[in-house]
Amino acid sequence: MESRLDDEQRRYINIINRAGEGLLALINDILDLSKIEAGQLELEAIPFNPVALVQDIVDMLKIKALEEGTGIAIEIDNHGFSFR
Repeated sequence: MESRLDDEQRRYINIINRAGEGLLALINDILDLSKIEAGQLELEAIPFNPVALVQDIVDMLKIKALEEGTGIAIEIDNHGFSFR
């Protein structure tokens, strides 16, 4: 990520980075499930931004959509999300 990249390469690197973070979160969720089953899970409240989360998901899906010759978009307003 620190080398000279054009805009498209940087966008792909950012998407791959976010996908890796998502995979790590999934692994942690699986580990938490095993803690729940063992009765050893301690809960904590962690703030998150749902708009950023949905935008990250759309960005990851956008690559596949473009490969298929289509697109994906999201509209965010005060009432929630809508996909098209």
